[in-house]
Amino acid sequence: GVNGMLVPPASPRALAAQIEFLLSDMDQLREIAGRGYDAVVQKYGIKETVRKTEEVYRHSVKRS
Repeated sequence: GVNGMLVPPASPRALAAQIEFLLSDMDQLREIAGRGYDAVVQKYGIKETVRKTEEVYRHSVKRS
């Protein structure tokens, strides 16, 4: 995966296999974890949160 691993729902064996795979390749684990962190910061970081909040306020003011 790019920033995570997908496993079928309710499939503990598939989940265990992905965990074992990542634990066997720490470079891959660090790479995926880093990209996952970056994706979360980009989507939910302070800059994006402020931008979205300002957008809501602007929209509300226009409708008033």
